Amino acid sequence: MKLFAEIRARFEWAHRWPGAPEYGEYALLRNLHRHEFHVILRIGQEHSDRDVEYLEVKAALVDFLEEAKGSWPESSSCEQIGEAIVAWARERYPGVRPFEVTVLEDGENGAALRFGG
Repeated sequence: MKLFAEIRARFEWAHRWPGAPEYGEYALLRNLHRHEFHVILRIGQEHSDRDVEYLEVKAALVDFLEEAKGSWPESSSCEQIGEAIVAWARERYPGVRPFEVTVLEDGENGAALRFGG
């Protein structure tokens, strides 16, 4: 059995997809558009007595997201945002542990990434 701490956060941000079709119903994705991104971060636990404190992780994650989104290219995808979150988490919570992150646009569609373990 694997144990994970699960932390959820949301943030508003505008991005665009330069590779979207030039014509048709998805062409609008080429333009800057706003989403409420939903993040689910899972950090592998070593034991069942709360390896990391949920509230501390959430506060740190929210701070990271607010600061980091100002430096991301506006063409960043859910996958790229997820990679940035996992890089931050691996640095903050070192050791050999698995990390999973899901980044969803408006709580609906997006990407899930798994690293380690």
